[in-house]
Amino acid sequence: CVLSGVVDAEVHHLPADVSTIQYAVDAAVDGDEIIVAPGTYTSTDDEVVDMRGKEIWLHSSGGAEVTIIDGEDSRRVINCTNDETENTIIEGFKITRGTHEHSGAGINCNSSNPSIKSCILEDNHAMQYGGGGINLQSCYEGLSIEDCIFKNNTATIANNWEYGGGGIALYSSSPIILNCIFEGNQSSEHGGAIFGRYSGSPIITNCTFNENVSEKTGGAISTTEYEGTNYVITGCTFISNTTTGDGGGIYCLQSTIFDCKFIQNSATENGGGVFS
Repeated sequence: CVLSGVVDAEVHHLPADVSTIQYAVDAAVDGDEIIVAPGTYTSTDDEVVDMRGKEIWLHSSGGAEVTIIDGEDSRRVINCTNDETENTIIEGFKITRGTHEHSGAGINCNSSNPSIKSCILEDNHAMQYGGGGINLQSCYEGLSIEDCIFKNNTATIANNWEYGGGGIALYSSSPIILNCIFEGNQSSEHGGAIFGRYSGSPIITNCTFNENVSEKTGGAISTTEYEGTNYVITGCTFISNTTTGDGGGIYCLQSTIFDCKFIQNSATENGGGVFS
């Protein structure tokens, strides 16, 4: 990975140089690299890691299966709320057991656009606004989620029809979601895997959605109708996603769908594969 404009970048190693990921982030400056060895990393703060708006490359040396950032069912895992750019790179971690009473239990992004690569987001749980795995609020230019796995993330939302997203919640956001797998994610409202609300033009390409569940609309993906919104969903496969409402695979009010496969998706109301 090359970050443009970097001079004399420093490499920080965990746990050789510092004991926690947060200490490494706090010590880093734009252009630095943080390499995290296999192991499990956690914190006693409100989140395990806050990226502090820094353009740094935070990545594991051994991959997501063996390098775990654990919220211990007590806190959010990663926070990006300080104008992070695509040069803030988070790569190669299992992000797990995050919890948050509002949104973004695994990763929370607000007006920030990091690059998230080759991560596993598993067993994260958000309430009220959803986004068990990732919450995106007002994220537009440059945010990408690539080669990630979203598994068994949940959004439990009480009596609020406007929210959802067991895997990802999108509010006024336009990410690129590429080559990702969504499996077994659940929402008590909309979008077992992905829920989108307000304006935005996300691009979802070559992703697989398997056995995701929602109780209202969109077993896998649910989008709402707002001016200026267009979801482009291309080359994706939808298998055995279910909802007790409309759209077993996709509930889409403003979406463009190309070259997608729908296999054994089901809806109690209308549109086993797609409802539009």
